[in-house]
Amino acid sequence: MAFVPQDCRGERIPCRHISLDVEGYTIDTYYRLGTPEELEVGVARWLRKTIERLEGEGANQQGESSPPEHSYSAAVAGR
Repeated sequence: MAFVPQDCRGERIPCRHISLDVEGYTIDTYYRLGTPEELEVGVARWLRKTIERLEGEGANQQGESSPPEHSYSAAVAGR
């Protein structure tokens, strides 16, 4: 629930209200106004950026300067 805005945590499906980009588009926005393809691209892009950010935070906490050789972001990107 860390990614769900505080005011949306009581919603029936809270994860639909996670902001996926700087414009504020959410999964709910794509369900209502977009196409399935746009939803897939938006979620995949958000997921890659979030994994990269979390890996970077983990590396900073461990004092490392680069992500592990087999990073999650590479797996998500299909590398």
